[in-house]
Amino acid sequence: MIIEIIISKYESSEKEFKFDLVVMDPPWQNKYVRRRTHNHGSHHGYDMLTVGEILQFPVGDLLNDGALLMIWCTNNSSLLQELLQGLSGWNVELAATWYWLKVTKAGELITPLEGVTHSKRPYERILLTRKIKHKMVFQNIPDGLVFCSVPCGIHSHKPPLQELVKEYVVQQPRCLELFARSLAPGWTSYGFEVLRLQHSFLYENSEQDG
Repeated sequence: MIIEIIISKYESSEKEFKFDLVVMDPPWQNKYVRRRTHNHGSHHGYDMLTVGEILQFPVGDLLNDGALLMIWCTNNSSLLQELLQGLSGWNVELAATWYWLKVTKAGELITPLEGVTHSKRPYERILLTRKIKHKMVFQNIPDGLVFCSVPCGIHSHKPPLQELVKEYVVQQPRCLELFARSLAPGWTSYGFEVLRLQHSFLYENSEQDG
């Protein structure tokens, strides 16, 4: 797998290849994606991973002392509990859970918050975990923080998080995104589709004066 390749390739430069802030958005098992793939073909879906498969990745080996690991997480309660029970394998512990609330341009929720039977919820959760037994001193991370934005039209594309957490990591952190689908300035991006959202069809040409 991709993270195992990273570890084996850079094991000789261990200090240089550890990070202070790691964000990951794994391809969780998802009924909607499975249904879309079944109805429209594999090009409308993606390969999903079980929680056990995700926890097998040696993510903990990529973390500096005091590093913050942020995990975009499924809303499936059973998968969430399985993940929480396995976090110790990465030598991290849960510090807080935050929520991304998705709204329209008019400020309305994209779907009702409750009172409906569909599984599409207007929020996603992100787990903020900290490396265990670190020697660094950080501000306490508030639990239950909610931030809002208008979601991108591209499936599963997440908002950037570094500005929200800069108070809780070292200054000038080394940053890594796992399962990345785009590039970000100052970040190391790993995944099988790191250039996916850099494709020219997602941009418009602008005419420059002169």
